[in-house]
Amino acid sequence: RKCVTSYTRLKTAVSLKKKSSQWRMMKMKKIIFRTITLGFLFVWAIRYYNLNNGFAIKNYKPVKNYSMHETVEFGDNASYNVIHNTGYSVSVEDARIIDADDLLTEINKDREFFNSLAERYLIVTMTVSNNGDYEGGLDFYSIPVIGIDWYVFYSSEITACLNPFFNDNASTAHGCTVKKGTSATVTIAYNLHKNLLAPNQWKNLKNQDMWLWVTVQPHDQRIKIDL
Repeated sequence: RKCVTSYTRLKTAVSLKKKSSQWRMMKMKKIIFRTITLGFLFVWAIRYYNLNNGFAIKNYKPVKNYSMHETVEFGDNASYNVIHNTGYSVSVEDARIIDADDLLTEINKDREFFNSLAERYLIVTMTVSNNGDYEGGLDFYSIPVIGIDWYVFYSSEITACLNPFFNDNASTAHGCTVKKGTSATVTIAYNLHKNLLAPNQWKNLKNQDMWLWVTVQPHDQRIKIDL
């Protein structure tokens, strides 16, 4: 009986230890899950804040969509990041998506020439016009390309190589100034990073709805990009 009792106690102790270990493992899994969830929420919050210039609910006017080759005036509207391009207008003339390696072949550059490269690029050619006296020019950062639930910004390094007036100098390829009453053709390269898009979006990029976000408020104006 003594042996049986000892065995029973040992079995009970092992069972309790096993249950304790399982409980700790379950608790650890919950902590990991909550941490990952909070991480995703934090990243989403940052993206939402940047895209909407804050968390406050704003009474935007209805979105006005334009087609390629239509001219959109910036007017007194604010573009992304509350940047004003007063007096300027823009129209999208052409757009295409290209793999980074194919693009490097086109511009005759090696990877070592760049600090960083995306896997693909959206190349947007536009006509930029100046109908006012604004001296600041058009800020490329203020006109991102947006999708249904994603957005991308331009690459100064690639953009510098696509426009001869930048002379491959990325430090100058943050915008352009056009003389009053004239227009210029500008090509902007937008980064398409695979890790910033959902797998199905990346696979069907050319079929994604996307717009050049010209102005944000008070008039939300976008140009639909057709590939």
